[in-house]
Amino acid sequence: MGLHLIGALGIQDWVTAAIGLGLVIFVHELGHFLVAKACGVKCEKFYLGFDINGWRIFRFRWGETEYGIGILPLGGYVKMLGQDDNPTRAAEERERAKMQQSHTAAVKHPGDLPAEPTSDEHIAYDPRSYMAKSVPQRMAIISAGVIMNVIFAVIFAAIAYRNGVRYIPCVIGGTAPGKPAWTAGIQPGDKIIRFDNERESETLRYDHDLQMSVVLTGANNPLDLEVRRYGTEQTETFVLRPIELRQGDKSYPGIGVIASLSTKFASEPTIPDTSAAKATPEFKAGDTIKFIRRTSDRGKEGESNQFVKQPVGDYQRMQEILATFADHPLDIYVERTDGASPGTSATEVKINVLTNPMRVLGLVMGMGPIAAIQKNSPAEAAGFKVGDRIVSVNGQRNIDPLRLGEPLRSLVGQEVAIEVERTENGKETSTVSLKVKPRAPRNFMPPSENGPGSSDELGIAYSVSNTVQSVELGSPADGKLEPGDELTSVSFSAPTEDEKRTNKLLAMPEKPIEFGADHHNWLLLHHALQVAPIGQKVELSWSRGAEKKSAILETAASKDWLNPERGFRVETLSAFRHADSWGEALALGLRETKESVWQIATTVRKLATGQIPLTDLGGPGTIAAAAAVSASEGISRFLIFLTFLSANLAVLNFLPIPILDGGHMVFLLYEGIRGKPASERTMMALTYLGLIFILVLMVFVLGLDIHRLWPW
Repeated sequence: MGLHLIGALGIQDWVTAAIGLGLVIFVHELGHFLVAKACGVKCEKFYLGFDINGWRIFRFRWGETEYGIGILPLGGYVKMLGQDDNPTRAAEERERAKMQQSHTAAVKHPGDLPAEPTSDEHIAYDPRSYMAKSVPQRMAIISAGVIMNVIFAVIFAAIAYRNGVRYIPCVIGGTAPGKPAWTAGIQPGDKIIRFDNERESETLRYDHDLQMSVVLTGANNPLDLEVRRYGTEQTETFVLRPIELRQGDKSYPGIGVIASLSTKFASEPTIPDTSAAKATPEFKAGDTIKFIRRTSDRGKEGESNQFVKQPVGDYQRMQEILATFADHPLDIYVERTDGASPGTSATEVKINVLTNPMRVLGLVMGMGPIAAIQKNSPAEAAGFKVGDRIVSVNGQRNIDPLRLGEPLRSLVGQEVAIEVERTENGKETSTVSLKVKPRAPRNFMPPSENGPGSSDELGIAYSVSNTVQSVELGSPADGKLEPGDELTSVSFSAPTEDEKRTNKLLAMPEKPIEFGADHHNWLLLHHALQVAPIGQKVELSWSRGAEKKSAILETAASKDWLNPERGFRVETLSAFRHADSWGEALALGLRETKESVWQIATTVRKLATGQIPLTDLGGPGTIAAAAAVSASEGISRFLIFLTFLSANLAVLNFLPIPILDGGHMVFLLYEGIRGKPASERTMMALTYLGLIFILVLMVFVLGLDIHRLWPW
């Protein structure tokens, strides 16, 4: 979350966020307060924020309790008689109670010798003191804050669902070549309607139900999916085994899918310096693509169906049309509201978009062996095998692995002769001729780190070599690299702050892309080039034998290679879930809360085991910014965020760390089992350790906030 996003927020968003965050803290402390009062404990203070050395925003007294808002907005507290998180003051309270009891005994028996201070097991506290209450009562007081947060999390989510919540449906936007979903034959546009033995549902959520099912299943364990195939009412059951996937320094179970996009343009509607960005008239945020028509190269319309307005019902259909007419100008018909009020009819706007050349460096890499073959694909029917390496298509050799689909796309349904090199028994290599009928492509998923290349026309995934096969004459690489050079790393330079912000917006790699024996990332680099402007400086490093070389190249527009993607930036597909009754809303609220608690508990476990880096943590600044962003997206989205935050506070507060509620609960469990509290020395030592841990953690996350939100 950067300044470009935060800067777009209004004062109202920040005020709403502050009220929401205060409400979550308030209900937590209210739980402690109400149960303490019910148990007869005197509550001396009830504060949101902390009053440091008497510094506070305001205060007032009602009855025996002082209420107020402290100057430090990092939580809140209820000060109960006889209870203090400060180990020194807690010890002083115990000593005071001991001396008071000894003094009382001396007054009652004046002839006796001066009484020694009473032991910890026999202290007589003030009857209204927290320490005077039984262990079960103190457990109830300590756990009340967490319980209150869970209750209000359910309430927040229930109100949100009664009002209506947008969610990401379980529609597949793309499958990663070679990964479980791709290999099984799941296609873009397919909709998951059931997991394992659960009930069939049309409202499964991609970012909760699917991801949670995959994580719970774990790597290498079977996961049953029932899928409605795209464009039909036919359903099919798949049994997938998630694998361990990596993204940067993170590892997680996955099946290799992404959520579907929509046909509605995003807030930044086009990628700079693409044909979409240069279209006339210009695209606007919120435009929705309704029709696409190929325009004649000569500006005249023919009688063929390809010149007829073709309806675009969804993102998958849009991709198919764009792939079919990659080498032709297009008329894009969008529905535009221009921010009109609900119920106002939208207008149709025709926008002419020219072809979009690929951004290239002029390098052609070598074709690697086939890594995976999709089930029920043309390649499987033709007899391709894993390990085969394609050497020619219809007699054409030295094929660019990234352009394998080009000759196949124009031959859909026709027989194509493909020669492959095949190694038998790991020794002898022979050339095998195969006949295959390509199909129309549908999968256009962007590549992942170390992901293979693929031909959806054939249904194969293959590696792309790090070795330069050829260099195009007159290209940026001409005269610098040679065939046989081995790439070692590539990085994008962004010397100005504006360029850095643009690169971040377009999700361009911030770190160098590595190449090596286990890093075949040419496809990842190629994809990054397509969102970079023409003329973007790219630093390449390579080895030529024992010699290490490097050079800075500028991206150029290809003269004969066109990108089916015209530079559109569209929103993720979303759907709307509205509970028809409060009973249904409460059920959905309970589900949302349970999932939030599980998600946070899982995150804590992965942080503890190093599966998630500590740098992913966020402090008060990140939380406040996230709250303001969710507030800007509407009341329902904000309430869902408060549900997550309430669950977060409940889980984190109940961790067994001294000075937190969970730490107090551990001490109480010890006291309940042993029949006496832990020794004063032990409690003080552990409490100080807990305090130091929390203070160090707070400084750490505040530093992350400063770096994340104010990077200079």
